[in-house]
Amino acid sequence: MQKEHRPTPSSRQDPLENAKREGDRDDVVAFRSPYLLPEQAADYLHVAVATLSTWRARGKGPRFRKHGRTPVYTLAALDEWSAQQERSAPETLDELTEVR
Repeated sequence: MQKEHRPTPSSRQDPLENAKREGDRDDVVAFRSPYLLPEQAADYLHVAVATLSTWRARGKGPRFRKHGRTPVYTLAALDEWSAQQERSAPETLDELTEVR
């Protein structure tokens, strides 16, 4: 029978320490890494992972780095790219036809 882990008041308040103690490597990495994987970046931008992949292949989309074969993103790069996508709607029909 496994001993039940009862968190102490201090461990309940520090997820990083909780993850270390319980051996949950993914939680520890998530707290320490400033880089987002494509799945995380796509979720952050509310786009499909495939869309992010297509953008990378075409040289579009947010800046990224390669760690080995893995593309990674920083929140700063995602926010910067997102801010550049800001558009305002045309106010008149004339403005709408100018865009086309």
